[in-house]
Amino acid sequence: IVERLEKLERDRGQAKNAYGTVEMRARLLEAQGQSDKAMDLLRDYVGRRGPKPEEVLMLVSSLGRQKRFGEALDLCDKEKIWEKCPPQVAGGVCMGLLHGLPNADGNRNRVEGWLKAAIEKNPKLVVLKMQLADLYDLSGDYVGAQKQYREVLDAEPGNVVALNNLAWLLSDKTGQGREALKYAEAAVNGMGRRADLLDTRGLVQLNLGNNDAALADFTEASNDSPTAARLFHLARAQYKGRDRDAAMRTLRKARSDFGLEPAGLHPTEQEVCQTLMNELKVR
Repeated sequence: IVERLEKLERDRGQAKNAYGTVEMRARLLEAQGQSDKAMDLLRDYVGRRGPKPEEVLMLVSSLGRQKRFGEALDLCDKEKIWEKCPPQVAGGVCMGLLHGLPNADGNRNRVEGWLKAAIEKNPKLVVLKMQLADLYDLSGDYVGAQKQYREVLDAEPGNVVALNNLAWLLSDKTGQGREALKYAEAAVNGMGRRADLLDTRGLVQLNLGNNDAALADFTEASNDSPTAARLFHLARAQYKGRDRDAAMRTLRKARSDFGLEPAGLHPTEQEVCQTLMNELKVR
């Protein structure tokens, strides 16, 4: 199929990669275990005369797919993508890479500096503050993340992602459950009964002690779009409601069908998950 597309580019006098064939060819080489050839192909393409500034991101993306996240961030620095590309694009790429790094402290500091500099130049671009909030969350700086989400909501009160994420961060904070519920309700009212939003609202309700409301939200979210985390939340509500058998079945399903691992959850939930798995003897 890639060869047919490449032929169409030539036959129709289109520029190389007009139909995305260079990146497709690189992805094919990666899938065949020929990552070095994929990188050579992309370097040749990006190194031609007159490339578009953002095309270097194909190289960055290839390194990311190969889990060479540190090298990819080094390339972002070397190629000055924050100067050549829209800052929100550069920020999205860098945050995607950080999420892949198991120990990213030094790189987080580097990306934090890039994001702060971009925010200073583009103070009205709220997506950059969203990315900085994500970085703080990833770093365990939940107070810093909350601050960024509040700044986003000052500028865009109806930003559903910020509402939902702030509700999540506040959900288990003593004395802030009611505020969290306000944000969670606003997110659901703004976007509708989406599984991710219901899951967050359910977590808020669970931590407020409203177990029936939490169970209803977790059940709907899990039926609509089950994931390991959503089923874990459902099992928590079932266990808290003294339905041990249902909690065990749900947790086993999360484990067997969706690969539930405590380490795969948000850091604030990992210990709770492991404790519940031990209690219900789910291995």
